Amino acid sequence: MKRHGIAAVGLMAMLAIVLGGCSLFTKTGWETREDSLVSRLNIEFSQEQEGGIEGIDFECVDRQKDALPPPPPLDIDKVVIIPKPLCPSGKVPQAKIRFDNHPKGRPLDLKDPNLKPLAVTCMYFERFGTACYDWASSEQWVTNYGGFARLTQHSPAIDTVDGRHSLAEIFVGDPINAVEVGWRKAIYDVTRLFVFWWKNGEPKCYNRECAGYVQVDASYYPGMPISTSGDSQSYAIRRVGINWWVYYKSIPMGYYPDSLWDNQFTSASYVAYYGEVASIDSTGNTTTDMGNGLWPSNTRAARIDDQRFWDGLAWRYANTNKIASSPERYGVQATSSRSMRYGGPGCTSNC
Repeated sequence: MKRHGIAAVGLMAMLAIVLGGCSLFTKTGWETREDSLVSRLNIEFSQEQEGGIEGIDFECVDRQKDALPPPPPLDIDKVVIIPKPLCPSGKVPQAKIRFDNHPKGRPLDLKDPNLKPLAVTCMYFERFGTACYDWASSEQWVTNYGGFARLTQHSPAIDTVDGRHSLAEIFVGDPINAVEVGWRKAIYDVTRLFVFWWKNGEPKCYNRECAGYVQVDASYYPGMPISTSGDSQSYAIRRVGINWWVYYKSIPMGYYPDSLWDNQFTSASYVAYYGEVASIDSTGNTTTDMGNGLWPSNTRAARIDDQRFWDGLAWRYANTNKIASSPERYGVQATSSRSMRYGGPGCTSNC
């Protein structure tokens, strides 16, 4: 039996009350179902601030003075919906929720392309202590300047005894540097959009929790709560000019400037699309869900589809290897050379 506990149930009940109490909110023609969720989460207890609305999950802050104008939306999606701004002109949204008490892992040792994870991997972080990880990964070693995929979005159950987070993402990097974008469900929280970066093999930070990421868009922002209906949404990383831009639903949210890496991270050699579970159990015996908790043999399991990489001129379909670090806990199944189902319930009857 899973150990997710009463606390998680209580959190969901509280969230349901908040959502249910927002009956006065009406969607506009600009908003999708997910944009409506963001507004509904933020409208309760909101207050007017200089013509904009700041909610319980974000605040409007001044746009960085030297921030670059955004590039055009990606041309992969046939229809790109422009969301309603959350902040007034000259300001951008910033998440109030912090992620830095739940560290981020890497899917494998990028210094050795032949090394594959065979079991749960534990890492020590000076700021966080030890965290242990499992992955279900789709990966390719190829020179690239970005990655794209469509990820189904879920609300995995997190083990309340040893669980830390469950996520799905795109990872673009070289042996020591990287940019990541995806969705993440941390213990006692809702599912949120996130970005992350690495320098010289060291983890830096989520979202805007340290200097680095530059927010540009006034609507989509790292740390925002997102829909967990199981629908697919597009995520991307793409090098534009001399910066690494991150996209959600084809909209450029913001970027990581080259200066963060002293202009030494100008291309990538590796791209991965994967699910990740973090816990503090060194044996890997967590019962945290990956994806939606279903094994990839189930056609309703979580998916990462339409995997592509940017070669500098065009988006090319990826031809990836599929790897599960602990197949008795989590699995991955190719549905084509560039798509997969992944996930599982963790250490239940198989451990």
